[in-house]
Amino acid sequence: MSSSSRRKCLRSQTRETIAKVYDFLKKDARDILELVSDPVYSASPILISKLSEHLNSVRKRTAVAVGVSERTITNILAEGKESDSKFKSPHKDRKKRLKKLELDNFNVDVIRSTIQNYHLEYRELPTLLKLKRIFQEKLNYEGSISTLRTALLKLGYKWRKTVDNRRVIIERHDIQKLRFSYLNNLLRYRQENRCIVYTDESYILTNHVQNKGWGNKDGPTLKRNLSKGQRIIIVHAGSEQGFVPNALLTYKANSVSGDYHSNMNAENYEKWLKERLVPNLPPNSVVVLDNASYHNVQNDRAPNSNSKKIEMQRWLTEKNIAFNQDMKKIELYDLIKKNKENHICYKIDDMLQPYGIKVL
Repeated sequence: MSSSSRRKCLRSQTRETIAKVYDFLKKDARDILELVSDPVYSASPILISKLSEHLNSVRKRTAVAVGVSERTITNILAEGKESDSKFKSPHKDRKKRLKKLELDNFNVDVIRSTIQNYHLEYRELPTLLKLKRIFQEKLNYEGSISTLRTALLKLGYKWRKTVDNRRVIIERHDIQKLRFSYLNNLLRYRQENRCIVYTDESYILTNHVQNKGWGNKDGPTLKRNLSKGQRIIIVHAGSEQGFVPNALLTYKANSVSGDYHSNMNAENYEKWLKERLVPNLPPNSVVVLDNASYHNVQNDRAPNSNSKKIEMQRWLTEKNIAFNQDMKKIELYDLIKKNKENHICYKIDDMLQPYGIKVL
């Protein structure tokens, strides 16, 4: 029998069928043996001996009939006896791996600090397998290496060959440049003694409890709510002086009543900025935001490759970028790609500028 057939995965229905084949062959052999053993038929002792051997070789004959090993037959019969002939498909109860790594602010900070300090701490180059082991301990990460690779690529990391042909993880140049620019601006604002305020959003479930807890082994079983409960959105801002007074916002997600509704979005966030944050900030403040999509809604967003030609021409005209009227769409879009970074204007920047507030 080939090695591939020995490794074949037999599902529950197949194993149940094999067990039935064994039972059928065994019953058939026993019935024939009982029949010829009756004195009425005066069967010869040799025939009875051969039929006895036939009965004892049911396991082997079943293996030959269905194309598996005798050991597999033995395991299937033992499983059927133990589970009262109820077979389960292999790996059906296996815990599913995470399809993605949740990249909230805390996890991102842990990932970045781990990779940046890895060589200093361990005196070796980081690999996906080594990073996975660390994140299993720090973040309770249960996903695969493939999922981790996807998450790191999403954060701007990439793999590059070293001089000895090994691949090590580094950040893209544009990501490094953006961080350098951010830190320079942050340093300049601190030197100007401006109030730097950090804002963020999070949520908590009303039935948010731990999966495990301490208890006496002889006591009652600990129970938890099956429902996660309602999602409560939390929005706040803080600085070195603490949380900004009167800036806290909490509300139920997916609620159709009240001033705020649904989950956090651009409309709700801008409403919070105007009504809760701006009135409580000192003049000349700096507000630090992350890259959530509703923080970065653009005014007059640059056309994309699927935009109409007339929209591309309008955008280039408004930005005073020279072009020829006989240019094709592909040429117009090439001009847009080269210049759009210099004309990005965020809605939040325009909204806070009249108050003398800078967005970082």
